[in-house]
Amino acid sequence: MNEENEKKTLFQKIQLRVESDLLGKYSALDRPGWFLKYFFKMPIFMWKIGLGEFVGPYYLLITTRGRKSGKWRDTPLEFSRHKLTNEPVIISGWAYRSDWVKNLLADPRLQVRVGRQHYNAIAIPLSLEECADTIEEYTTYAPTMKKVFERWSQVPLDGTRQSLLENAKFFPCFRLQKVEI
Repeated sequence: MNEENEKKTLFQKIQLRVESDLLGKYSALDRPGWFLKYFFKMPIFMWKIGLGEFVGPYYLLITTRGRKSGKWRDTPLEFSRHKLTNEPVIISGWAYRSDWVKNLLADPRLQVRVGRQHYNAIAIPLSLEECADTIEEYTTYAPTMKKVFERWSQVPLDGTRQSLLENAKFFPCFRLQKVEI
């Protein structure tokens, strides 16, 4: 992971810093608010015009079926890779209050776009242990996000396994397993 940290471009470093400042200082704890909601949806436009690969190497677009409306809903998210399967892993910043999480819990089938790849998948909830691993990986890659996790969970990340497990209770994680239809 340290090698990956060194490979970050200047743009990625700025992007991570801006994101951690926005989320760590200005966002509400219970939901993103109107400004951040639209700010985080800006990458959707890039995918729609065929430039999704330029959004960044750690972003993907999920399309879930609305649990009430039945309409397809697009959500751009950062992701990491599962250690054993190399499948994308996504994490919810607003716990179980995020619409995309509620949609996946109602129907785990979704579509995934990563760069130019587009495929169908099933969202598989991760265990608390796996989610703690994801948080540890994420804060290693983007150390400035540590304060964001701490602010939202109200649990300090002190480097112990217990603090990671306590944080993981607040941030549901899903592995996106590719399926053939």
